[in-house]
This record gives sequence, C-alpha cells and structure tokens, in this order.
Amino acid sequence: MVGSIRTPFQVEGFVQLTELARIFAVDAAVIRRRLRAQGRFLYSHPGDRRLRMVKEADAAAIFQIIPAPQRSRDDGVSEG
Repeated sequence: MVGSIRTPFQVEGFVQLTELARIFAVDAAVIRRRLRAQGRFLYSHPGDRRLRMVKEADAAAIFQIIPAPQRSRDDGVSEG
C-alpha cells in the first residue's frame, strides 16, 4: 500500500490540492467542483504526475479572495 505522496519541491504559483483543501478545511472534491464550474482545471505536478495542483490565481478566484485595500499617506485621519 502506498502512503501519502509528498512534493519533492514546490512550484511557484501553484498549491497542492490536498494542501489547499487542508487550509480551507473543505474536501478536495469541493475544490474540484468549484474549479470545473468556473471552467478552470487542475494541473499535474512536474516532479510527480500523481500530484494535482491548483494555480494560486484560480484558488483566489474560487474562494473569492480579494486583496485588502491599501492605505496611503494621503488618506487622512483614521476613523476610530
């Protein structure tokens, strides 16, 4: 029996499907369904074709993660 598969190295701009599922505490099937619903797809890890990866931009899109607005010096006095 084969144990868990580990990534030999990270690929910049991608996250392992299992790691993303762990971070957001959802089943990997939920991520697959969301990707498919938006016309996106999983990628194979270049070092081990059994590993599935999600592009970071796709992960942000399916979980609707948007960057927080950044303040600048000219914003004035903070409220509160």
